[in-house]
Amino acid sequence: MIRLVNVSKNFRDFQLVNISLEIKSGEYFIILGPSGAGKTLILELLAGLLQPDEGRIEGLSTRKVALIYQDYMLFPHLNVQENIGYGLRFRKLSLDERLAKLKAIARELQIEHLLHRQVTTLSGGEKQRVAIARALILQPEVLLLDEPTAALDYGARRQVQQLFARLHRKYRRTFIHVTHDFEEALALGERIALLFKGRIIQQGEPQD
Repeated sequence: MIRLVNVSKNFRDFQLVNISLEIKSGEYFIILGPSGAGKTLILELLAGLLQPDEGRIEGLSTRKVALIYQDYMLFPHLNVQENIGYGLRFRKLSLDERLAKLKAIARELQIEHLLHRQVTTLSGGEKQRVAIARALILQPEVLLLDEPTAALDYGARRQVQQLFARLHRKYRRTFIHVTHDFEEALALGERIALLFKGRIIQQGEPQD
C-alpha cells in the first residue's frame, strides 16, 4: 500500500495542502480535478522528482515507478524500437534478452509494425502506445499516468482507455491516473480522489 500522509508542497505560486491518500497494491486509482489543481505535482512527488515540504510518502520505491507524461516525452532522434528499449540498456541483460522483451511488449500493444518508424511520424494514439511500452518494458510496480488521453481525439481516447483497462486486468500493477475527465474517471477508477485547488475534497469508490 502507498500512503501519502499530510503531504504539503509549495511549488512556484502553487501549494498542495495536507494531501492524505491510501492507494492499495494493484489498484486502479484516479485523481480527478480541473487543470491547475495540482494533479501532476502529486505524480512528481510519487515519482521522487520532487520532495514534500511537509508530511511523508510511505510504501513506495521510486526505482519501481514509471511516469508517463501527457506529452509522452519520447526521444525525437530515436526510432520507436530505440525509444521502447532505451531503459533496458541500463539493465544487465543480453542483446537477445532485450530484443525478446521488446518484441513481446510491442506485440502486446499492437505496435510491431511501427518499430522502425521515427516517432515524429506517429499519430497521437501511436505515440501513446510507444510511451506505454517504454514504461511497461521495465516492469514497474507502479505506473503513474499524467492526463494520458487529454491530447487525443474521442476515438483514440476510447481506444487508449480500453487499453489501460486491459493492461491493468492483465498485470495487476498499481495504476495512479490523473485526469480532468469525469467519464474517464468513472470508467477506469476502482477508487477516485477529487482534487481542487491543491486539496483533496472527497475520495471513495465511483458509486459514492
